[in-house]
Amino acid sequence: MIRRATPEDAQTLRRVEAAALPPGWTKDQIQGTLDEARSLVLIAEEQDEPQGYVSFRSVLDEAELLRLGVVPNSRRRGIASALLGTAATQLAESGVRDLFLEVRADNFPALAFYASLGWKATGSRPNYYPGGVDAVLMRCPARALTSSTL
Repeated sequence: MIRRATPEDAQTLRRVEAAALPPGWTKDQIQGTLDEARSLVLIAEEQDEPQGYVSFRSVLDEAELLRLGVVPNSRRRGIASALLGTAATQLAESGVRDLFLEVRADNFPALAFYASLGWKATGSRPNYYPGGVDAVLMRCPARALTSSTL
């Protein structure tokens, strides 16, 4: 089941964050995103256990993917794709046309995953991440990711 996260989910999302994206965002960073009106945060649960979450922030007709994480023992089961598809559907319905993200240039599994869903590289940010790693900027039309197309 995928549902919209509420401010009360901050601690749960922090646990997912710590398992999926260590060291991860702090509870305060997650709480700030949950409290922001321009944010869409969805959580995937299975038997009331959190499996992953996605967070977008939108401005006008664009939305940026802030976080996408799935706990290790639930990966490769389509949860990340389902989260992205559900979020894209909701964002498209609210008028968002384009989705953007940035990912570490050395995160080859993530780059392949996003490319498989139709995201296209549009540029880079040199030395963006610690250790001098570049960020790859990617874009995808929201309608291309709607849950009916995944």
